[in-house]
Amino acid sequence: MSATVSPTEQEVVQVIRRVQSTQGVQTGIPKIHEYIKETQPTWILSVKRLRDIRRKHNLVPSDTNNGTPSANLLVSAGAGPMKKLRLEYMLARDGPTVEFFQDIPAEYCTPNAPRETTSKFITDLMEIADVEALKAWNSTCLFCQKLRAKALFTVPAATLTAENPIVLVTAIPLCSMSSACARQAYALVQSAMLDPNSPMQEEGASVYQMP
Repeated sequence: MSATVSPTEQEVVQVIRRVQSTQGVQTGIPKIHEYIKETQPTWILSVKRLRDIRRKHNLVPSDTNNGTPSANLLVSAGAGPMKKLRLEYMLARDGPTVEFFQDIPAEYCTPNAPRETTSKFITDLMEIADVEALKAWNSTCLFCQKLRAKALFTVPAATLTAENPIVLVTAIPLCSMSSACARQAYALVQSAMLDPNSPMQEEGASVYQMP
C-alpha cells in the first residue's frame, strides 16, 4: 500500500497550471481536485488548501474576479465597523467560479452573531448575486440539458468567523425550480453534504438553509 504525502505548494501550482493548459483556464476547483485525485492518488490535499494555493499564486481566471463592485451589486451593509466578505459561486461540478465582494458588519462575523440576522443578510446578498452568477453559466439546465437554465439551486456554506469571511455557494443551474431536474439537484446536494472533500465540510463552515 502506497504511503500518502502532503504535496508541496510548488507541486500543486504545477498541477494547476497543467490542468489549465490542457482543459482551459476556466477549469473550476472541483474538476482540478478530481484530476489530482486521479493522477496523484498518494497526495493528501484538501479543497480548501487547493483553493488557497490557486489564489495565492494568482491562478484564478481573470473573469472570475470581475463581480460587480459591492456599491452597485450587493446589499446595504449599514454603518459601523466592516469586514470584506467574499461570496464565491461554484457552478455545477466543473463549471466556472464566480466571485463577488461585499462589506459585511464586523458584528456579523463573531461567534455570537444571531443566526437569523446573518441568514437574512446572506439571503438578500444571494438574491442579487444569483442573477449575475446565472449569467456566467449562460447555458442549458445541468440535468435535462435541453432547456435553458433559468434558476440556480443553491446551498451556501458560510464561514463568517474566519479572518477573511467567506460564503461558498454550491450552485446548480436548472430549467425550473419545480421540475424533476430540481429534485435531482436536491438529491445531488444531499450526497455532496456527505462528501468529506465538499466545501460544506470545511472547518468552520455553516451550511445555511435559505428561507
